[in-house]
Amino acid sequence: SVYIKNKGNGGLYVNGNINAGKDLTLDNKAGELTINNKVSANNGNLSVMNTGSKLAISSKGSVFGKGGNVTLKNTGADGLLVYGTVENNGEAISINNSAGNLTVNGTVNAKAGNVGIINNGNLLQLTKNSVVSNASGKTNVVNKGAAGMKAYGKITGNGDITLVNENGQMYVDGTVKASKANISIASQKDGKGIYIKETATVSNRSTSKVGDIVIQDTAKDG
Repeated sequence: SVYIKNKGNGGLYVNGNINAGKDLTLDNKAGELTINNKVSANNGNLSVMNTGSKLAISSKGSVFGKGGNVTLKNTGADGLLVYGTVENNGEAISINNSAGNLTVNGTVNAKAGNVGIINNGNLLQLTKNSVVSNASGKTNVVNKGAAGMKAYGKITGNGDITLVNENGQMYVDGTVKASKANISIASQKDGKGIYIKETATVSNRSTSKVGDIVIQDTAKDG
């Protein structure tokens, strides 16, 4: 196993390749954690943890897992940014943000297992450049942040896809496509409505069995 920890205010910058044969953990306690190159675990869990100012995967950065879980967790005030690639061929991908904005402007790809993108910070934003794909498992995108959810990218999968917004407004202006599976888009608790723009596509059509599409507002003000 490989464990890399930083407590210095200058932060942790990964500019070279890190390749672990088993578990790999990056643990940043101060400053920002930025991944500018390839980080991989080939036969274990891969964890990227930040309690410093920010967790960022740049457009040149990538996080690859195989045989275990891939976890990104941020509690830093400047949020969590994925501009590069997060991929796993193992169990789950978990992207969890507790402060600032959670922005995906790159690729999240599960070759096996479930995907969870959870925001408890401010805004959850899947930009028009983002791609979230899942070959077999369930995909859950959940926002509890006060600034709401903007799903402007492409979310596809061969398993169920669920988008839940529990605070602020929810906008869908991209593609949500499940092949032979269910799609659920929901506003709950303190959500302020669901806005699916005319340029958006929500589809689970296929040549065989088709699941359900449910769009539902059960929020307090719904």
